[in-house]
Amino acid sequence: MNYKASVNLINKPGSLKGVASVSINDEFVVKGVRIFEGNDGPFVSMPSRKAGAKYEDICFPITKEGRENLHSAVLEAYEQKLTQQEEQNHEEGKETKKAGNKKSQKRSDEQKTAESNTELQADQNEQTEAAPVMNM
Repeated sequence: MNYKASVNLINKPGSLKGVASVSINDEFVVKGVRIFEGNDGPFVSMPSRKAGAKYEDICFPITKEGRENLHSAVLEAYEQKLTQQEEQNHEEGKETKKAGNKKSQKRSDEQKTAESNTELQADQNEQTEAAPVMNM
């Protein structure tokens, strides 16, 4: 069997980390497969419904091999999505840092310009005070 999974990450507090859709042999899709973070790492939970006090899987692989293959496909897609998000966050961090450096440089340039203008004004004031006064 051929399993293809796509994952949407959940960025909220709690153990739910993602929700996946799994295509089986490009013929059948299972939506609502959830990825939880447990004590031993991430694990896959099939779509389920409440039946009395318990939850029952709505659909599930019948064989151990089928379950392992489906879970592997989902967890691989989850890990890939996490890696993509980390790379994107890293790139955004670089862009933010660059923008911050540009703003800092602009502020520094503006400060230098203001200091130069103050010095020029002081020089002009000194020249005005030192100029002889002519009465007519």
